[in-house]
Amino acid sequence: MTNHNYGTRKSNQVGNYIVSFIVVISLFLLVNILATQYVAQHFGYHENLGDSLYQYFYNPFGWIIWQQDFYAHYSYFFKSLNITMFFIIATVFIVFILIRLLALRKSKTHDDVHGTAHWMNDAEIKKTGLVGGKEGVYIGGYENGSKLHYLKHNGPEHVLAFAPTRSGKGIGLVLPTLLD
Repeated sequence: MTNHNYGTRKSNQVGNYIVSFIVVISLFLLVNILATQYVAQHFGYHENLGDSLYQYFYNPFGWIIWQQDFYAHYSYFFKSLNITMFFIIATVFIVFILIRLLALRKSKTHDDVHGTAHWMNDAEIKKTGLVGGKEGVYIGGYENGSKLHYLKHNGPEHVLAFAPTRSGKGIGLVLPTLLD
């Protein structure tokens, strides 16, 4: 007999968060690199911008330093750059949040094409905590060999008995609960 772990698909949430974090940091860095290169190109790679890291490639956060140094002379340019950067970075974070929310809503798939329904075995029934309770609502019973075990629910949740008329809801569930 094979042992199936129905409905227990392992997900790698930590790995997903790490990948998401790396993607967001990479996009944030890319946006700053593009902003720095845009400012450098706008000022014609002037020597007052300082030394480049490699040829015309500057420090990724150089535009922030240049803004502090040259804002008084080029306030309109830096104001428009700040507004653009705010919207780009906000868009990156909003897209990140939307992607994470959609990933959380994604349905959990099962490896078995035919679903996960099955009859519980003794270990699974005992794991539910419905066996051996002294008080609670009778919700059923099962036979283990020749012995009848009653299943009782004693939690804060509601209990619903759904069955057709004259099927024994009162005799099988309500009366035993009241008489216990």
